[in-house]
Amino acid sequence: MLKLTRLDHRTVAINPTLVAWVEETPDTVICMVGGQRIMVLEKVDAVIAAFIAFYERVGRAPIALHEQELAAVLPDARGSVHPHGED
Repeated sequence: MLKLTRLDHRTVAINPTLVAWVEETPDTVICMVGGQRIMVLEKVDAVIAAFIAFYERVGRAPIALHEQELAAVLPDARGSVHPHGED
């Protein structure tokens, strides 16, 4: 669970695996998979950092990397990843 702060300064804990998207409008809006929206004081970058920290704590890979980010982390992997172990 992630602890965030609602606009009225109450603490809310959310399950990051149920977040569909996060947007700054200028307030930060978190949309859950079920459609519920939660507005929080934290900026999008802080929410993303909290998501990554959560996934690191539970030992799961963080948010999927874009191709450029993947190439920076695994330069030899570009173009060599095959679904379902196919060659």
